Amino acid sequence: MIATDGPATTTVTSTGVAFDVLRSGVMIEGFTIEASVAGVSASSICALGQSSCSPAAGSNLRVAANVVRNSPVGIGWTSRIDCAEIDSNTMTANDAHISVDQQSSAPAVLVTVVSNNVSTG
Repeated sequence: MIATDGPATTTVTSTGVAFDVLRSGVMIEGFTIEASVAGVSASSICALGQSSCSPAAGSNLRVAANVVRNSPVGIGWTSRIDCAEIDSNTMTANDAHISVDQQSSAPAVLVTVVSNNVSTG
């Protein structure tokens, strides 16, 4: 999902999780995100082509160029996600800005967290 007008004009506010990623191959870009639980969560992600999965595991998740603010968790997950990119986001006033706490399986590979602007939280 790409907000073509950018985070200055496209705001997603939720009383739970704003973006709950359930499938691999997802890009979330250009939003202002606020939530009462988490801005972006991917703890129940499944691999490409799977209708259900256990344990949760996936790949190719990109969260970029967003403003993530005022949430208990800005971006987070507990499942294995290979080829994940958290890039060029502005994160402010979240209790935890990025919480990647894989709970099972072999360690994820190709996970990058780069060029994010993090303040207060």
